[in-house]
Amino acid sequence: MCRVVSNGIKLDLDKNLCTFNKFECKFILKKYNTYLKECLEKDKSNIKYCRLIREPFNNGYRYYVQLVIDSTPILKFSKGKGITGIDPGVSSIAVTTDSSCMLEDLAPNIEEHNKRIVEIQKKMERSRKETNPNNYNSDGTIKKGSKFKKTKNYKHLNKIFKTLHRKRKCYIKQNQERLANKIIKESNTIFYEEMDFKALGKRSKKTEKRDTVSTVTTKSGETKKIKKFKRKKRFGKTLLNKAPSQFLTILILKCAFYEVDIFPIDTKNFKASQYNHIFDEYRKKELNERWNILYNSDFEPILIQRDLYSSFLIKNTNEELNHPDREKCLKSFNNFIDLHNKCIEEVLKTNHNRLSCFGF
Repeated sequence: MCRVVSNGIKLDLDKNLCTFNKFECKFILKKYNTYLKECLEKDKSNIKYCRLIREPFNNGYRYYVQLVIDSTPILKFSKGKGITGIDPGVSSIAVTTDSSCMLEDLAPNIEEHNKRIVEIQKKMERSRKETNPNNYNSDGTIKKGSKFKKTKNYKHLNKIFKTLHRKRKCYIKQNQERLANKIIKESNTIFYEEMDFKALGKRSKKTEKRDTVSTVTTKSGETKKIKKFKRKKRFGKTLLNKAPSQFLTILILKCAFYEVDIFPIDTKNFKASQYNHIFDEYRKKELNERWNILYNSDFEPILIQRDLYSSFLIKNTNEELNHPDREKCLKSFNNFIDLHNKCIEEVLKTNHNRLSCFGF
């Protein structure tokens, strides 16, 4: 089968040949990738777009042929039954279904990737300084208009640097794909809270001082009591490491494939983190308050993790999606307590590098 797609690339799937501007390139279909072979056998005639993608590796670049097919992909598993509530955070996600609770880190081992990237960056900078000592000022800053010579060692380190970034990106995406699959396996209807992650990444424009007084020692040795300025930084680095917006995009796309209904709640009116269904009231909480004190059917006080409780309220939303349905919450709360306690036990057993937002 030979096919010319819209961007001028000629694709021959019978000969595994890709032609572009008289340049011929043979591509390999790996034997173990049975899913890809099944998709091609099913939808060869529906290929709409084709492009070449270059990915960095330690020994150079590798090129991949990416196909866009106008069809529904072959499903790897079946969707579940039940309603699910999701409370997404900047670095974690809380999920409540009819049969389980989940409190998951969106990228639990991302720091291992970051450490390796920082190590390579330091090696690259040392190599550049040794090769170009005249391009630096006495204080270590770079002189304006400097041109740098790059050694073979520097170029090799640069390839490793790019490869580590590729692996880091793939790790985050694969982890989030698995998490989305786990949620869909237990759901046929999903409610989630929308967040403006782009706004959370921006620095604050206000310059304000803290309410607390700090003691500072000057160069002369004197001690002064002053009010320090509040940090203007927000969640930029966390958004880079965890990619919460990417997770929601993946989940919504998968829900379309598996015919799972997914709806965003009215975040402004819902106020999941402030509501208490026991007393039917709202109370604004500080960001560091990670546990809620609630009461079971015997009116005994119980500690409930804040994010899991928010996901429980989102799961039991009303038809207008702007307020928790209190009757639903009261009926299913005892079951939620059991699922919540099991989830907390699992997190304490398995997750050694727990996020501070979990509240442990």
